[in-house]
Amino acid sequence: SITENEILTHNEEEEILDVVSILTFVTAFIDVTFYLWIFDALNQTMQYLESMNQSRKLKRYLRLRLFLLLSVLFAVLWSVFGIVDSYNSQRMVNEEENGWVLTAVWEVNYFHH
Repeated sequence: SITENEILTHNEEEEILDVVSILTFVTAFIDVTFYLWIFDALNQTMQYLESMNQSRKLKRYLRLRLFLLLSVLFAVLWSVFGIVDSYNSQRMVNEEENGWVLTAVWEVNYFHH
């Protein structure tokens, strides 16, 4: 049974969603900052390797950069899908029935790279 303490008003629900939205954007900003930092460091390392004629190591770093770029592309596409899905009246992925799909897609992305 539901008691009075467990019922949230519409305003309380909206306040919680506003906080979650703000935290989501802060997390995305931090993620973008780290990605830019990583790509900057990779570019500096690759320039050094190129100037020292270390082609085998440079090839590995180029492959790593490709995997990171693909991961970023996947994350952007998945985020756009999530935003579109959340604003649709009928969800494409029902979290109650197929919630495991949402987690599995990220795991496949991490496993692939």
